[in-house]
Amino acid sequence: MHKFYYPSKDAWINELSSSQNYGYDEILELSKTFKTTSTSSIVSGVTRILTQFDLSDISSSIVSGDMPSPQDGTVKYFLRMYSSEASELNTSYNLSAFAISQSWEEGSGRNLDNPITQNGITWDRRDQSDAATDWDDKLGTLESGSRIFNSGSSTYDSGSKGGGAWVSGSGFECTQSFSYQSPDIEMDVTTIVDKWLRQDCPNNGFILTRSGSVSGSGDPQGEESDTSRQNLKFFSRNTNTIYSPKLEARWDDRFAITGPITGSFTALDMTGESDNLVYLKGIRPSYRETEEVRFRVGARKRHVSRTYSTSVQTLTGSFIADTSGSYSIQDLTTGETIVPFDDYSLLSIDSSSMYFNQDMNTFQPNRIYKILVKVKYNDGQEVIFDNDNFTFKVVR
Repeated sequence: MHKFYYPSKDAWINELSSSQNYGYDEILELSKTFKTTSTSSIVSGVTRILTQFDLSDISSSIVSGDMPSPQDGTVKYFLRMYSSEASELNTSYNLSAFAISQSWEEGSGRNLDNPITQNGITWDRRDQSDAATDWDDKLGTLESGSRIFNSGSSTYDSGSKGGGAWVSGSGFECTQSFSYQSPDIEMDVTTIVDKWLRQDCPNNGFILTRSGSVSGSGDPQGEESDTSRQNLKFFSRNTNTIYSPKLEARWDDRFAITGPITGSFTALDMTGESDNLVYLKGIRPSYRETEEVRFRVGARKRHVSRTYSTSVQTLTGSFIADTSGSYSIQDLTTGETIVPFDDYSLLSIDSSSMYFNQDMNTFQPNRIYKILVKVKYNDGQEVIFDNDNFTFKVVR
């Protein structure tokens, strides 16, 4: 199962424009910036991204038994962000996400506002319109022993404060390494989400930096000292595209295709020598975003041999060997893969047919999606069944 959750708020903050809010921007920036001062000297600063997800639906699903609990260790959570632009990147670099230690306000500012908007989160404050909301410059300690970390800058003003406050320590930092690859973020943040669900610390969201780790001096190592002009931009939740940030939960919810339940079906020839047909049964043109749908999958030989019989014959379905069948879902217009073929999208079986379950609130409404089914054969072949009729629309 792949299930997505969208941000309740996001923003970015800029060290060189420390009192400006960017909470309503369509783009989130993670970059190293440079500015010429009135004395013609050049100073540098960094930007950081903050995003927060409401976990109440996840908690409810855990209580109801629809999703495994953190104690089971079977659910993975990934922070997904999609690049809108990237320039001057190093061939290899790291990005880190930390658990924010204080609450913050999104604000309504944009990058090109003139005059600048000064409500909501900024580099200086959690809410620029409230002088009492400076980022905490004191190091505190959680019960777990991890420290509350303040990000105070050391680039060009060692006395400045701000830039966010987050929790340091084991499990509170997640990192993704990049090397000659797409700048899209697909970061495993399971340890942080599990700590929020276990209530080891409050859920104030993630802060993303261009760092790989935190140094003892209080600055993300590599973020301030890096002399490159790396510029990363990502779509925000305010974008009018399918590329909003999201928190993705992945777990194996399948009912294994083994045991007595397969007795009413015939095994599909998995040698790779037969011409098989895999198809969707009873797919509807549209589904409401509140539905959880069980998509049913059929399989058989493409051509059935003619035989003579004096009795009425019925065509029984076939089943694909366990873990050999999987599904993927794409956005039809963009071709973007929403649910990939992987260990979390394997086919299940019940007394009626093979199937997979999909929560429709995972998808954005008023868009058309296509389902593909893949079969892995014993000889190493992988055949994808792609039919124009395997489409559906999500509606409100």
